[in-house]
Order: sequence, then C-alpha cells, then structure tokens
Amino acid sequence: MRNTVALISVMVLVIDTQVLCAETYYLSPGGSDARAGTSPQNAWKTIHRVNKASLQAGDSVLMEGGGSFPGNLLVRASGTANAPITIASFGGGTATIRGGDSYGIRLLNCQFVEVRNLQLVGSGVTPLGKSTNKAIGLDIYSTVMTGKPWQSIHVDRVTVKGFREGIVFHTPLGVQGDLPRSYDHYRANGIEFFKPARGEGVVGYNDVQITNCEVGECLFSGIYGWGSARSSGKPWFIPVGNGTFTNCRIAGCVVHDIYCDPVGDPWLGTPIQLLNATGCTIERCTIRHCGQAANPKGSQGGIGGLVFLECDRCVAQFNECHHMLTTIRFDGCAFDIDGGCTNCVLQYNYSHDNEGSGFQSGPFAGCSPLGDNTIRYNISQDDAKKNTDNTGGIMTWGSQPRGQIYNNTVFVCKGLKSNPAAFRGGDGFAVRNNIFVVDCHGALKTGHVRAHDTGHLRGEKFRRVAFSNSLLKETEDGETAHDGRNQYDPYTPQSRSLEPRNCSPSGGESGDDRQAPGAGQGPKPANSAHRECARRSKRVGC
Repeated sequence: MRNTVALISVMVLVIDTQVLCAETYYLSPGGSDARAGTSPQNAWKTIHRVNKASLQAGDSVLMEGGGSFPGNLLVRASGTANAPITIASFGGGTATIRGGDSYGIRLLNCQFVEVRNLQLVGSGVTPLGKSTNKAIGLDIYSTVMTGKPWQSIHVDRVTVKGFREGIVFHTPLGVQGDLPRSYDHYRANGIEFFKPARGEGVVGYNDVQITNCEVGECLFSGIYGWGSARSSGKPWFIPVGNGTFTNCRIAGCVVHDIYCDPVGDPWLGTPIQLLNATGCTIERCTIRHCGQAANPKGSQGGIGGLVFLECDRCVAQFNECHHMLTTIRFDGCAFDIDGGCTNCVLQYNYSHDNEGSGFQSGPFAGCSPLGDNTIRYNISQDDAKKNTDNTGGIMTWGSQPRGQIYNNTVFVCKGLKSNPAAFRGGDGFAVRNNIFVVDCHGALKTGHVRAHDTGHLRGEKFRRVAFSNSLLKETEDGETAHDGRNQYDPYTPQSRSLEPRNCSPSGGESGDDRQAPGAGQGPKPANSAHRECARRSKRVGC
C-alpha cells in the first residue's frame, strides 16, 4: 500500500513539474527577436525565432490576434497527455501566418499538440488552378518507419486558404514497382513515395481531431488523411490497407473551392477524404463548389466531396455536400464509400446539385476486399446532373457482399435536361424502404431487374440486388408504383426503430448554404420533405 501511494505521489509530482516548467512564448508584429519572448510586452517578432526555440511539453506559442506573421512554423517537439504543446492566438482576433510558396505550419513526427484560432494563408490558387504554392497549409506529417502511432493532434478554429492542400495528416506512400512517369508531376508537387525495405512500414496517428475549421481556395485537397507502405499498383497506386489512422474525427468544418489539378489526373481532387483509417468519424461538415479546374483529359478518376477509401468502421453523418463538378466521364459525386472499405456507414447526410452521384459505393482496381457497407437515412436532391450513364442519385458498381441501402430519399426534378437515374446499382446490395421522387415519367423496376432496363432505376448486374418496400413517386401525375408488398411508411421504418432525422431538402433550389441536419433539430420524416418538393416543383415549373 505504501509503495502504491509513493508511486502515485511521484506521478503527480512529474505532472505538476511539467506544468510548472511550461513556458509561454509570445509573437507580436511590434516585438523584437532580441527580447525574452515570455510576455506580451517582451514578445518576439518572427516565426524564425520560434523555430530556433527548444519547445518542451506544456509550452505555448501565442501570436497576437490581428497580426500577420510571414514564415513557416516547424514544430518537432511533443507534448504529453497532460501537458500538450499549444499553438494559438492571443488577445482579440485571429493571428495570420503567411506561408508564401511553402507550408504554414508543419507538425513533424510529434504528438500531443494543439493548434487553434489561427489563419494560414499561402501564395494563392486561381480558379483556373494556377499556383506557385506546392505545400500544405497545416501539414501533420509522420516520416518514421517503425514504432507506435503518434497521439492526439487537435486542431480547432483554423482557417486555411491559398495552398496546394489544406489540412493533411499523412505519411509517405509506399509503392511496389516503378511508378509511371506521370507521377513525376506529383513528386514535383511534394508528394513523397518510397519503396519499403523488409520490416519497414509507416507510423500513423491515433486521435487526430479537426474541428470547426474552414479550408478554401486550394488546389488538390481540403482535409484528408492517407498513409500506407503498400499500394494498389497500376493504374492507381492508391495506398491500401486500414489502421494507419485510428479514432480520428473531422467535425463542423467547411471546405469549398478546391479547384483540382489542371495538369495531372484529377483523382487528387479531394475536398474531404479519409484513407487507411479505422474507427473514424466525419460529421456536421459542409463541402461545396469544388472541381472547377480539373484536367478534362484525366483518365484515372474525378473529384468526390466526402470519400472513404481503404477504411474500416468509419462513419460520415449529418454532412451536406453540393455543387461538385466533374470535367471527365465520371465522378463529381458528393459522398462515396470506395474501394477497400468495410463496415462503413453514410447516414443522415444531405446531397444536392452535384454533377455526379449523390451517394455511391464500389471498388477500384487493386483495392482490398470491400463489403458490409451501409447507405441509410440520406437525402439526394437533383444530383447526377452530368454523365447520366455513369451516375445516379444513389449508385453502386461492381460487386460487394452484404451491402445495405435503406430509408433514403432521392428527388429528381423534371427540369434536369440529363434525365438522371434515381438509382443505379451493381451486385451485392439489399435495397429496401427507400423513396424515389421523380418529377417526370419513369417506371419502377423491382425484384430481379434486368440489365439495360430503362426508367429511373437502372442496373448493370441487378440479378443480385434485392429490392423491397421501395416507392417511386411521380409528382407530375400523382401515379405511384411499388413492388406489391408493403408500401413504405416513413413514420414506421420496418428495418430500424430510429426515425429519419433529416431536414427537408427544400432549400437546395437557391444553392445557398444550409446547416447539415442535426439531432437537435428534431425529426422531419421523408414524406414531409416529399410534400415540400412537390410544392417547389409546381412553383418552379418543373
């Protein structure tokens, strides 16, 4: 007992010593690097001086709110769980770090760091995708090959704009074999590849939290994480396998105007994307107006608003995505559970006015096995405006076992010249208890739907798609069709006891931003949204 008390006393003493020895360093545009830097009155002036300091656990670097600080802040030191290192503003307002053609902040091989209430500004990206910046605004980077995951990087209320990429947590990408020459373009833009030796891998992160941030006017990406020692090989060379990142969360963020690469293949157009992750959540985010400058000659893939690849047990919920553009024959989607994903869920999300699909799922060449994924309680309104042979309000392709698509609502307005599919499917999904509202003629195809069937439910290999209790509502003439079993009643979902909590999607008409539907707003079942959609259709003359 005495030994236990003594051990606890020593632990408390260590923690207290870390806190008591912590230092706070201040930066001010009116400061001087010759000063001590340990008070607002004796503040340093430059980021260069901070980079020369030996930060310790519990230290803080505070920049004067409203001030502008040119330079690139490099943090190599780690805090502890009880004494993190903090980078933030002080006083009124938000400090700005101007990174020029390089990064704003780089957290290199470190853990227990908090970054909050800052603005990071690069040299800028034009809507045509032209930029001299080849770096990441907030770069959370692990380059070590062995060891335990880095812990607890927390980012809150940070605005990033004008960089190649916004906020990224990542590792170098391992490849087997030689990369094609086209990938020299990505190397030149700072993406690092390596050929792992025996026993080498990558070390990722546990507990990365990115909350209440805004990323816009960037080239390749908004917020994403990726890292693996293995790749999918030709043609994609996408990092495969999950578990590099665990228990991470992206929440309350806004990502907009990710223009995409006008030179390389546009699959690096990633507003919010999570790869190689396990047990992570993306929620209450808004993604809008992206893909404007993507290379129209690209062949490997297009932009997706919020995408999971090579993930397990990840959830995206209460998000809104609109006005994703595509310059190629596919993609431009809002939400995607892509290749290599297992046990992932898209739920309570709102998609509208995208050129690609509202919600989609399927494999890519060389991906890990995928299956047991779920798309439920979502709303798609006026999506799939382009490439209607490759898109749908909800779309799946290829084959994946034990997939579930249920209690979703899809609206297709007659005014869309492309006459898109409300649903387009591949193998392996059970599709039930959905509502498809179509403001024009179209037959509901249920049961064993044949390939090449026309109408608003279309399939490539529908023989293994099980439809049940789904309703097609044609608002033009009031006719309905269903599969002859039980017409779906949204007030009593047959597969779940939960009610859909989505808001009515009637606000998508103007393209104005709306709050993603949240639990505190109370349930508005899908038939309420349907009545509003019918009213709106008559008003706009669809």
